[in-house]
Amino acid sequence: MVRTRAALLGTLALLLVSGVTTSTASAGGPYWHVGGARLGQGVAKQITLQVKGAFVIDSASPVLATECASAVSEGATIEGQGQSQGQDKGRFKLTKCMAITENGLCTVEEPITTSQLKSHLVTFRGGQKKYADLFEPQQGVSILAIKIIACGTLTGIYKVDGSVAAEFLPAEVENQEGLFNFPLIPINEVFLEQQTKKPELKIGIKKAEIIAAFGARLATNERFGVFGT
Repeated sequence: MVRTRAALLGTLALLLVSGVTTSTASAGGPYWHVGGARLGQGVAKQITLQVKGAFVIDSASPVLATECASAVSEGATIEGQGQSQGQDKGRFKLTKCMAITENGLCTVEEPITTSQLKSHLVTFRGGQKKYADLFEPQQGVSILAIKIIACGTLTGIYKVDGSVAAEFLPAEVENQEGLFNFPLIPINEVFLEQQTKKPELKIGIKKAEIIAAFGARLATNERFGVFGT
């Protein structure tokens, strides 16, 4: 009986160790790659993002949408995180903006500058080669605030709270320019370090969406991309 119990305990221990190993092994990418290799632990590269077309914050009444013709990143970097999924940080500066409201077109105080953002590479829709970047405020819950001026009863500050994901394209390829795409139909479920997260933006209690596409280049003009391994 003692030997049987010992054997069972040994088998259980082996299974537990195997489970831990499998879990650790599967807690992989996506990762940033630069110049043909995965970006190393703690290595950062400056990156510049510039909007292609317009940056739109689509929302419910009373502010129906805010549209900015110019949007660029400030102080943005991508960073290697060893065996953990790659991450990046920075913020966006939005100019040439107008608000579409129930009262018509209204003036927006400029620039609109986002809070300092942190972001992690994630997968979505369960795909092995569908990669996105999940943007969240480093502190608090607000990503940005829209200040509408001289617009009657709608004059005021409207905070956009929550998190949002942008697909990174192309996948598994290094190029001098990549694309961060905030799609018309938002990405509403992503996977970060084996955890499910549900990005969502709100202005007050009403849902909001960011619709935009950013071209992205490293300051060094090196080729870069997102890979699963």
